[in-house]
Amino acid sequence: MARRVRLGIALLLLGLLATTTTARPAAAQARCSVPAGASSTLAEVDPAIRLAFIQRELGDQSARARLWSAGWAAGGLGLTGYGLVDAALQKDHDKRTANIISSIPSLSYPLEALFDPPRVIVDSRLLNDLLRITASPPGQEPLMDTCILLSRAEWLLAHAARDERARAGLVRHGLGFAVAIALGAIATFALHDPVDGALDFVGSIAISELHLWMAPTGAATALARYRDGALALPAAPQSFGIWVPLSF
Repeated sequence: MARRVRLGIALLLLGLLATTTTARPAAAQARCSVPAGASSTLAEVDPAIRLAFIQRELGDQSARARLWSAGWAAGGLGLTGYGLVDAALQKDHDKRTANIISSIPSLSYPLEALFDPPRVIVDSRLLNDLLRITASPPGQEPLMDTCILLSRAEWLLAHAARDERARAGLVRHGLGFAVAIALGAIATFALHDPVDGALDFVGSIAISELHLWMAPTGAATALARYRDGALALPAAPQSFGIWVPLSF
């Protein structure tokens, strides 16, 4: 009888040891490494929560970027159309030429929307496609390792943030100033109309800077929050009076 009790205790201990050793890899898999420069607290966050945060932020910023891109495309077409109609109504040849030339830069906005939209739009779509094709039915092994999938999502978020910073960088500001100077110089020196030259310069600078100021920056903000481990939804700002959604 005592031998049976000892055998039962030994089997129970072996079962507990087996359970412990098999549970360790699963626990290790529940944590993934963090990107360079990220807070160490991010490693303690469940990978599923980290992945959901990236998917949510990319989706939200993709919608904002599409709205910004479509709005400026429509505005650029409107400015170009107005300039061409105004040129057609001018009787003076130099005035007509000046209006045509000054309306051409506005075409850059619809062209940007068509051929160079914000990368967050594509990155959000890529992540959703990746999550869809790697999804597995409940109870089955995932088709892709969770940490590998998370690293791909982190790269897409960082890529979208780099694109946002580049779009609002010195190169874009310099290009806007160069176009404004060229328009002002053509009207002033080639068409001998310094008043139109000054108006073209100021108007072009104002529109270009407004375009850059309103450009989406949410992916860069989300990346900073992610690296700090602040994955909770931000508190809703208090509103006073009329709220105008100009901030992205």
